[in-house]
Amino acid sequence: YVIVDIPAYVANTVANTDSTTISESLTVTANTDTTVTSPAVTETVQEPKVTLTKDITGITYNNADGSATVTYTDTLTNTGDATAYGVALNDPLATSNESYPSNRPTYSGDATSEGTGGALPAVVGNAVTANLTLGIGKSETITYTVNLADVTKGAAESTAVVQWLSLPGVTQGASTTGGQDQS
Repeated sequence: YVIVDIPAYVANTVANTDSTTISESLTVTANTDTTVTSPAVTETVQEPKVTLTKDITGITYNNADGSATVTYTDTLTNTGDATAYGVALNDPLATSNESYPSNRPTYSGDATSEGTGGALPAVVGNAVTANLTLGIGKSETITYTVNLADVTKGAAESTAVVQWLSLPGVTQGASTTGGQDQS
C-alpha cells in the first residue's frame, strides 16, 4: 500500500478564468502489469476583481486669486474570491489648469505596499500612483488634493485606471491573467 501525493498547479492563462472548474485524475502503472487510476479531483479557479470608484469629496475656493483646491478620493475594493497582486492605480491630472500641492496623498485601509519605502500612494509625474496587494473583500482609500489655477475653468473630467494580477511575482502580459477597471 503506497500513498502518492502530487501537487498540481493551475496555469495562469486566460482560459483559466474565475469559476472555471478543472477536473483531473492520475493513472499509475507499476511493474508494467498493474494500472490504477485515482478518483477525479475537482478544483474551481478563484480570481480577484478590483473595483475603482473616484469621488470629489471637497472643494475649497480661494476668492482672492480665483483658485480652488479639490479633494478626490479613489477607493479600490477587491470583490473577487482571491487576493489581488500588483494592484496598480494610475490617476493622472486632466488639464494644465491642475497641479498637485506639496502634500502627499493619504491612504487608509487594508492593502500592503509592493513598492519600495513602504509608501502606498505617491505623486509620480502628473499622476497619483500606487502599487499594492489587496486581500479578498478588502479596500484601500487614497485621498489627494489638486490645485485649480483658475476656478472658472472648473475641474476637468479625468479617468483613473486600476490594473491587477491573479498571482504574486508575475508581470502584466499576454500569458498572465488579471483585470482592469476605470472610474
